[in-house]
Amino acid sequence: MKLIDKIVDFRRELHANPEASMKEVQTRRRIKEFLQANAPGIKIVEKDRWLYGLHDEGAEETYLFRADFDAILHEDGSTFHGCGHDGHTAILAGLASKLDGETLGRNIVFLFQHAEETGEGAIETVPVIEEAQVDKAFALHGMSGLELGKISFRAGTNFCASTGFLIQMKGLQSHASEPEKGNNPAYLMAALTQLVEPLKEFNGFTPRTWNGIEFKNLVMATLVYQRLGEKAFGVSPSTAEMGLTLRAYYEAEIDQLIVAIEEFVKTEAEKKGLTVDFEQLERFPETASDEALVEKIQPLMDQWGFRWTLQEEAMRGSEDFGHIAKLVPSIYFLLGLGEDSPPMHNVAFEFKDEVIPIGLDLFEKIARYGV
Repeated sequence: MKLIDKIVDFRRELHANPEASMKEVQTRRRIKEFLQANAPGIKIVEKDRWLYGLHDEGAEETYLFRADFDAILHEDGSTFHGCGHDGHTAILAGLASKLDGETLGRNIVFLFQHAEETGEGAIETVPVIEEAQVDKAFALHGMSGLELGKISFRAGTNFCASTGFLIQMKGLQSHASEPEKGNNPAYLMAALTQLVEPLKEFNGFTPRTWNGIEFKNLVMATLVYQRLGEKAFGVSPSTAEMGLTLRAYYEAEIDQLIVAIEEFVKTEAEKKGLTVDFEQLERFPETASDEALVEKIQPLMDQWGFRWTLQEEAMRGSEDFGHIAKLVPSIYFLLGLGEDSPPMHNVAFEFKDEVIPIGLDLFEKIARYGV
């Protein structure tokens, strides 16, 4: 069987056996078995929840290529590969197979990463940067809405930073007929909802002002969750929870948002005699491509014969490859899945096998000829 057919079959095997973030036990096993069968000369280094392959020539330069392998939840509660990580993983496994046994003049790390969807994975893999003495890093993502097989990238921020932010409020329960004898957190929750409401608007990637704070670029807040009391009409409740997704072009400005929200909630809670607690969940840094590296690769993309374009704007979504891109010069590519492809996370989404050779060729050219 031709290698490309093995790679496509592997993608379909992963697609048929999805596992959610932090539960990818069998997926990791399948990756290891594919590498053992098709890239026997690659050293496999297994970690707790992830693994990497190492093509070690003892060279001075080391490139890292990364693929994520977790799946997401379907609206029916099952798990499915609705973000294309099966395609990313198949491309990287194919790259390891294609380069096995060859002399490239550089070392290659093939990083297979878990739990991208929850932001927990990449941060656990960053020790490989020092462990393998990585100099540059590369990743790609299949992209719906982009012309089939076309490659897009940009210097600077590719994906915004984000975090889940949970606010818990506690007052005093009372009978619904005597609300004055209790302390209902509903009114603080309502005030906070009004405070962040302007941040639901997307005004482009431009500076904005909110609550007296000047931000350098996009900041947004999406109200994703609220809970107040129970369906008990004789009770004035004492507890409330509110969940926000905070998003910013720069991660540092998420911290400014958090400080402002916490200060508001604490001040109002003290006035109302409430206690409050805060928690961050699923935090992502911004993912940025190195400007010098992006400049260097552009003429090479023409020489290598790729159809490509410079991405005009960052994506508002988040990607935890930013933890790696903070440490070494990196480029994050988007690989077009077609303008009519269902959007990512849609239940009809599936990675397009037709673009696997293009993603494989891109990574192979970088590995062989360098940037």
